[in-house]
Order: sequence, then structure tokens, then C-alpha cells
Amino acid sequence: MTGGPISGASGDGRGGGRAGRTDSRRRGRNRRIVQGAITLVVVGAAFLGVIPRIADLDTVWSIVRRLSWTEYSILVALAAWNIVTYWPMLVAAMPGLTLGQAAVVCQSSTSVAMTLPGGGAVAVGVSYAMYTSWGFTMGDIALSALLTGIVNVSFKLILPVISLAVLAAKGEGDNDLLSTALAAVGAVMVTFLILAEMIRRERFAYRVGVLLGSAASFLRRIVGLPPVTTGGEAALRFRSKLIRVLRNRGWMLAGAEVLSQLSLFFVLLAALRFVGVPEEQVSWGQVLAVFAFVRLGTAVPIVPGNLGIVELGYIGGLVLAGAPRPETVAAVLVFRFLTFFAQIPLGGVTYLIWRRHRTWRRARSPASEEHSQGHARQVDGPPHRHGGAGVVQDHPDREHEEAAVPSPEEHDQRMLLAGDLQSGEPALEHVADEAPSVGG
Repeated sequence: MTGGPISGASGDGRGGGRAGRTDSRRRGRNRRIVQGAITLVVVGAAFLGVIPRIADLDTVWSIVRRLSWTEYSILVALAAWNIVTYWPMLVAAMPGLTLGQAAVVCQSSTSVAMTLPGGGAVAVGVSYAMYTSWGFTMGDIALSALLTGIVNVSFKLILPVISLAVLAAKGEGDNDLLSTALAAVGAVMVTFLILAEMIRRERFAYRVGVLLGSAASFLRRIVGLPPVTTGGEAALRFRSKLIRVLRNRGWMLAGAEVLSQLSLFFVLLAALRFVGVPEEQVSWGQVLAVFAFVRLGTAVPIVPGNLGIVELGYIGGLVLAGAPRPETVAAVLVFRFLTFFAQIPLGGVTYLIWRRHRTWRRARSPASEEHSQGHARQVDGPPHRHGGAGVVQDHPDREHEEAAVPSPEEHDQRMLLAGDLQSGEPALEHVADEAPSVGG
């Protein structure tokens, strides 16, 4: 009997790799089936069970039909403006990205995340494919996703405090809710302090990277993925790019987030006023509070777009604030149609634009990455794991990048952001669900 490989596996271990990929695809398929079943149950319970018990749908439809063409036009214009306001945020977070490209990647990935079970995973793959086809590197993509995610979540945590402060100024506040909101602001401040210390001290950034790399390695081992071995070096490169982006575009990024979220709020407020819920019945401060807490409570998607959950959150909050049930249901359904359902076909159009608009494509080596040795500088931070000082990026523009042989750091960045795209199980699929967060 020879010592050759077992049938079905090659001597170089590629058979085991194929088996692993098959198992990964099977797990991804099973997970999508479960997510699809959960989506059907949640959506069916909300729209067929709960909402019809809150208000008679014939009455709701008659309220919607009473809207004038002027009111319809204003609502459509506000919804269109809300969609447009998401694009500058991506431009601010990704130097070199045009507004047209931001529109294409934002709407295409958002439509996928809104419609498919496990759509966040597929949306990451769509975004990755688009960005790389335009010549952006993994470092650019990872930094953009992290920046937009931090800004988006931070605003969702801070907005409840702002809304409750408005209510307190008008004599309508709730001390218990204010305490909860202040705790959320505390979480934001801790995150900002860590980022500030990473910017100020290279050694601290290196230690944070090592710590996060160890945590990521633990989670990746659970699902059978290789560990992260270059967390510290990746943190130093991230620190350099973070400093450059915040220095040049920090205010633009924050302003774009505030503008997009407030634009979404005004769509809801206008819908309420047009269906017949006046300021005397539910003030704009109360609407802002409901909006803020629903946005915060649905930050983590349970089903695509949290369909059904968001609607019930808005309806319940507004009814508790004093709005009549039929008008509230009508306003929320109009709001969600304009900010959620109307965007799905738009994403299909933008995807076709990406497929056909080849003048945006940039020929580049798949191995090109912003950490090529020709554009790195030595720092006095912690030593590199192969000896010598750590390296930090110091090139100002991605147009000056050169192709390089893939390094272990590049591999880890690609694995962290995209995971196994073929199996639909990216390691950071939550990024797609948070940056940007489109729709109510």
C-alpha cells in the first residue's frame, strides 16, 4: 500500500481546499434559506397581521388618495433630494471618487442589501467589484467603509440626545429617555477618544491593531478562516490614511452625514403634515425623537432593510406621541415607499450603468496596493514582525501608486473586508448595512 493521497484530495492539499469551499458555500446557502424564512415571517406578520389591526387599510388608502398633486410632487422632490445627499458622503470618504461613481455604487449596493436575504454580504461584493474596477485599492475601500460606518453610527447615537434636548426645551422631555441617550453618547465619545489617541500616538495605534487582529483571528478560526497576522502594521497604515482624509475632508464627511439624515427626517415630517397630522397634535420635536430612536433601534438589520420592523417602530412611536392611527399608518407607508421601495429599481438602473460605462474603468494589476515599498516611510513605532521599524503610508494620491507583489498584509485586508465572496460570507458584511444607511 502506497503513501499516496487519499482519493478525492491532491497531494498539495488542494482537495481539502475544495472541500472547505464546498462546506463554506453550503453554510452560506443554508444561512440564506434561514434568513429568507425569517424575512417572510417578519414581513408577513407586520403587514398582514399587525398593521391591519392598527388601522383599517381602506381608510388608510383613502387618506393617501386625498393628497394633492402638489403634495405628491413635494414628497417626491424631498425623497429624490434625500437619495442624492448620500452620495457626497462616499465622495468625502473616498478621495478620487466622482459623484457619478458614488451614485452608482451607493444605489446598486443599497438595492441588493434591501432585497436579498443576507443581502449585506452580496452588497459588499458588489461594492468591492465596482471600486476595484475603478482602480481603488483594498486600503481605500476598507478606510471608506470604516469612516462612513463610524460617522453613520455616531450620528444615530447622538441624534436621540439632540431630539430629547429639543423636547426638554419645549417642556416635553422625558428624563429616563434622556439618561439612556446620554449613555449612547458616552459610547460614541469612547470611540472618538480611541481614534484620537491612535492619531496622536503611533505605538498606541500599533497596539490597537494587534488587539483587533487577535480578536479577528479568534473569530476567523471559529469559521475555519486563516488568522490575521498583520494587525499592527495594518493599523499603522490605516492611521496614516485616516489622518490624511480627516485633515482634508473631515468636515465634509460629517456635514454630508448630517445633511442626509435630516433630509430623510423631513420626508417623514412632510408626509405626516400632508396626511393631516398638525403641529398642535404631534410637534416636530416629537417626530424627531421618534425618528431618532427608531433609527437607532434598527441600526442592526434583522431582515433586509428591517422591512416591517421599521414601519411598526414609526407607527408605534407616533401613535404614542398622540397621532391618530389611520393618518399615522398612511404617512409611514408613504414615507417608506418613497425612501425604501422606490430605490430598489433605481439600483438596477445604476448597476446597468456600471456594466456599460467602461470609460470609468482603470487598468491596474490585481496586486497593486497602496502599501508598496516605494511609497512607505519608516516610523519610530513598534518593530515590524520581520524586523525593522513599522511602515506608514505617506503618498498623497492614489494615482501615484505602483503595482506590487501581494503581501501578507494585503491578503489580510482583502480577507477582512470581502471574506469568501463566492460563498457569500464576508467577514465584515455588517459594513454594507451601515455605510451608508439608505431608507427609513
